[in-house]
Amino acid sequence: MILPDNAEANYIRYGALPAWSPDGKSIMYSVALDDPTVDPPLDVKIMVTDIETGQTTQIDLPGANITALAWSPDNQYIAYVASLWKQAPTHLYIANRDGTGQSDLTPDLWLVTKAFWSQEDDMIAIINGEQSVFILQLSRN
Repeated sequence: MILPDNAEANYIRYGALPAWSPDGKSIMYSVALDDPTVDPPLDVKIMVTDIETGQTTQIDLPGANITALAWSPDNQYIAYVASLWKQAPTHLYIANRDGTGQSDLTPDLWLVTKAFWSQEDDMIAIINGEQSVFILQLSRN
């Protein structure tokens, strides 16, 4: 059995879907806040917290519903499964680790539920709503 070396746990903040960075120095998670300026009235953000410094970077995705988060093995990119419009199917998005350069990797009507990076950083496996597995080959510009 593995036990913590002390009785205390470090509280970061309220959130969901935690994912450790491959280098173990950061944790990414989603935070949903009520926001009456978006429809539906939910403002979802991706947060990346540096564990050593406690510094948090915020990635805004107004109106999004995030269901999965993943890091690229090289620590440079994030992938997230989200619905960016009211009642839209969930798609797989990839972005730089700071949230810039967002791309929809599944632009057709997909219902993606999970995403997993390959160790070589050149493919992402996804699972759709029918529990089928697909492999997407990635190319970097």
